[in-house]
Amino acid sequence: MELLKKTVLPIFLATIWISISEFVRNEFLVKSFWTKHYQDLGLSFPAEPINGAVWGIWSLLFACSIFIVAKKFSL
Repeated sequence: MELLKKTVLPIFLATIWISISEFVRNEFLVKSFWTKHYQDLGLSFPAEPINGAVWGIWSLLFACSIFIVAKKFSL
């Protein structure tokens, strides 16, 4: 139970926070920029669900990295 409280829960919450932040930033703040950028390259903006899954994995790995760095060094 202690492992859950001190390791898994903080990583899970950080992953959720990072995912929501990235979604809001990419969907509401810069989506028009990315859509135009991809159109200028002759490509379509990748909006398939698999892209969301990749961002979710990235968020988890980023949260794990932050957790490891925070444990290794004094903040």
